[in-house]
Amino acid sequence: MPISGDANVDELITRYPATARVFIRRRMACVGCEVARFESVAEVCQIYHQPLAAVLAELREAAVEAIRR
Repeated sequence: MPISGDANVDELITRYPATARVFIRRRMACVGCEVARFESVAEVCQIYHQPLAAVLAELREAAVEAIRR
């Protein structure tokens, strides 16, 4: 699953649980949110006024670190 702005938040967290920390650290209430299954990373970044490029970089890093373990 490529981690891009189009990635579904719920699917992303399910596939790479370590990415949940990125949303929590940035105070984005996506973890456990019922609406997350309908929203993309780009949409939640817009809602929470977060820079998409920076969030994507953190999500990718978290996913890669989890895979390496």
